[in-house]
Amino acid sequence: MENHRKIGICKYIFINVGVFFFSFFTIDIVLGDYFRFKNPVKQIPWALSDVSFKYDISKNYKREKNNLINYSRDKEGYRSITKDKNKIILTIGGSTTDQRLVDDKSTWQALMNKNKTFSSFNIINAGVDGQSSFGHLFSLEKWHSISLPKEKVKLVIYYFGVNDRLILNEGKKYTLSKKQNFLDKIKFFISNNSFFYKKIKIIKNKYVKEKQDTEVMWIHQKRKYPFLSQGEKKLMIKKKYLGEKVYSKIIRDLSIKSKLLFPNAKIIFVQQQAPGCEYLNENTFLDRLPKEIRLEKFCEDVFNIYKIQNKIINNLPKEYKPKILEMYKEKIISDDGVYDYIHNNEKGALEVSQYLINKIKPLLK
Repeated sequence: MENHRKIGICKYIFINVGVFFFSFFTIDIVLGDYFRFKNPVKQIPWALSDVSFKYDISKNYKREKNNLINYSRDKEGYRSITKDKNKIILTIGGSTTDQRLVDDKSTWQALMNKNKTFSSFNIINAGVDGQSSFGHLFSLEKWHSISLPKEKVKLVIYYFGVNDRLILNEGKKYTLSKKQNFLDKIKFFISNNSFFYKKIKIIKNKYVKEKQDTEVMWIHQKRKYPFLSQGEKKLMIKKKYLGEKVYSKIIRDLSIKSKLLFPNAKIIFVQQQAPGCEYLNENTFLDRLPKEIRLEKFCEDVFNIYKIQNKIINNLPKEYKPKILEMYKEKIISDDGVYDYIHNNEKGALEVSQYLINKIKPLLK
């Protein structure tokens, strides 16, 4: 008798749990976005859209005004200070294009937009934290070429390089600068489609007051160790990378498809500078990165990324060759222009904007 009672209770619990989860998933599917049209940006890993955040950057760097900065993205996933211009400059890159801890009005795109030569353009920031060149290619096809009027895009500027080390070293087409496992992909799918996930997130953002966005602040920490004043002089070692063939194809496809998808635009590749790497010539460089951060091959990898880019672009037909700006060979961004070892603060944004204004202005004629 007792066993029958226990079995009955177990069946009751099992049936009710089953009904609950069936109802939960049914409601989530009906009210969620699984089968509805979504903005193209929703397909892009780590891309943000329709958001407005405030970050306290007091522990990252000091700014002239208050330490609370505004970070916003429109419904299509773009960040810009003007919306009504007929001519568009599209800027694509990773976190140094996105500039998560720089105010909307102080990014290098916003500062370019305030310049007289560029004030007639809508300079769009399409940077995605951690995005690689393969991610740029994916975004070009699945996001930008769908969301933007192709005839209005006059310049496409890629500000990139350092996020491609993973592709170059491992030979796989990673969308981001870090590997994504199966659970990461499931989480991305649910976050884009689940009704309940979005409601819980809204409630959390409204009622759970956090001092800082811990994930963002962990990635964008202020540097603990200073750049080396002199640096260690090193010889460039000839190295065959596992991903050289894969990366070469990505750069070739990116160059060609950028022009095919935006035929009215000039394509510019900005090979970004890493302040801790000073390249003296083709064979020698100064590594100014502190040994404590354990990035012994960083400067060498970055140099070879740009070397491969140049090799591929030089062999392209003239109509598909992007303009290359070898920023990495110059001292544009000062040590004080970054708050860690690569991400610019507002001073660095000003330095980048001045460089780009001077280099790109002649190309508009």
